[in-house]
Amino acid sequence: AIPLLDQIPPGEQLNQALIQIGSSWAQNDQKAALDWANQQSDPQVKSQIVSGIIGVMSQNDPKGALDLAQSLPSADARENGIQSVLSQMAQSDPQGAIGYAMNLPPSDNRNNQISNLASQWANNDQQGALTWYNSLTDQKLKDQVVGSVIRSLYANDQQTAMSMLNSLPEGSSERMKATTGIAISLMHNDPQGAVAFVQSLPQGKSKDQVAQNLSMNMARTDAQAAIALASGI
Repeated sequence: AIPLLDQIPPGEQLNQALIQIGSSWAQNDQKAALDWANQQSDPQVKSQIVSGIIGVMSQNDPKGALDLAQSLPSADARENGIQSVLSQMAQSDPQGAIGYAMNLPPSDNRNNQISNLASQWANNDQQGALTWYNSLTDQKLKDQVVGSVIRSLYANDQQTAMSMLNSLPEGSSERMKATTGIAISLMHNDPQGAVAFVQSLPQGKSKDQVAQNLSMNMARTDAQAAIALASGI
């Protein structure tokens, strides 16, 4: 099939064909696929092919896929590759995926990886995620992930989510992030439910900030409704 690539003019169509070949090849022979990817002269195309190979490897060799992702020269490709592998790993071993993310070099990307994995875990296994969260001894890490855990819990267990939310200090950034996350999530599918949620919050800095954030987001699609709803909060 590769000789036929000579018939495809340079451009997006050829790049997509190369990426598809790399991914398909990796399903049968990962080493050969990687050797071929490394022969590509265009660094961007090479990075995209390797990213596809990483996606295939993550299904049966997550450690190898992570090692490969970390070797990518492009920061964006490296971060996207790691995120893809950890998300795949989290489906069967969420604690292992988070454990790996926690060992990444300190950065905003590392923090986002951990928060996203905690949210994914809470979506799929509420009790497991809560047990892990409650076992954390690093308060900074707990503060970092609590918003993601609460937001995911709220969809299926509002009582537990609100209990966790109300345990956070009034006016704290963690409480405002968690509350805003719930409101914005509700807004996409149930705008009235989002407003009702904010209206139910106790008076305080958190409620005021969330009301402001909600009205600003709603204003993008319905300015009049946002003004009317905000005035009633």
